[in-house]
Amino acid sequence: TWLLLSVILFVQQASRYSDIFFNNSLPSSLLWQLTLALVPNVIAFTCPMAVLIGVIIGLSKMQGDSELVAIRAAGIGNVQITLPIVFLGILLSFFAFFINLKGVPFAAQIVRKVALQTALYKLESPIEPGVFNTEIQDYTIYVKDGDFAEGTWKNIFIYQDDKANNQVRLITSKDGRLDSKKASGEIAENSELILKNATVNTFSLVNLKQNLILENVSDLRISIKTKRGELIDKLSKTEETPQEMGLSELSEYAKRQTGNEKLEAEILWQRRIILSIAPLLFAVLGTSLVLRFNRGGRGWGIFLALASLIVFYLVTLFSEQLA
Repeated sequence: TWLLLSVILFVQQASRYSDIFFNNSLPSSLLWQLTLALVPNVIAFTCPMAVLIGVIIGLSKMQGDSELVAIRAAGIGNVQITLPIVFLGILLSFFAFFINLKGVPFAAQIVRKVALQTALYKLESPIEPGVFNTEIQDYTIYVKDGDFAEGTWKNIFIYQDDKANNQVRLITSKDGRLDSKKASGEIAENSELILKNATVNTFSLVNLKQNLILENVSDLRISIKTKRGELIDKLSKTEETPQEMGLSELSEYAKRQTGNEKLEAEILWQRRIILSIAPLLFAVLGTSLVLRFNRGGRGWGIFLALASLIVFYLVTLFSEQLA
């Protein structure tokens, strides 16, 4: 049950980062980091639900096979039946507490770093073959193919809208690349679009009768603003967000903040605490539901488990929205 619920929720969480998972130009190490970083949040949320469903279905099966009747006939009461399940709930609560205390904040840090590194990789090679790219200001770029490992492009078409001079340039080239380094080897804040043996056609948008200007340039360099410096500055900062803080740091952060920031930090702190003790509470709840409603059969257990799961989801979503 835990594995099934975790896979379902993981797919839902991963869909938020589909642009990263389906980006062929990113190294596999970044994808694995993001995959592992999503796991702590998922298992922390699905652990209580798995305990509830597992206990209900397991005890219902024992009820349907008359195993609980035989246990009671041997002189064992409901309290003794409940004790092993409570012990299991305590163990899983300790595990959930550790995940919420250490795993979830650490995973949030990894997710933020992966997102920023992904942005830098897109700056290194922001163009995808066969797609008209408009992310670079005033430029529409189309590349037929290229070698992204080497950072080179092939068969390039560029449309440049020069609004300052009321001109449009159509640029074609067989070879090109995006250079993000200075002559000294340092990383530059902006990048240069370097085209080899380019053909540049320029015409005016104001005077349509003006002659077309045709140029053949052996080495064409165009400066492009990529906000590289801003992203590098974000990577170098160590300021933590509330999602990246432990429980004690989050509590202190909430005390220092006001308004929405304070409210969100308090909700996040309470959410982690409740998810940590929820396995124990749900172990007791699941046991009580089965022992209270003396009905046998696995079907009854599955129905009761699904009903409890739906109620849990609705209460959780409603409470967070209400808060």
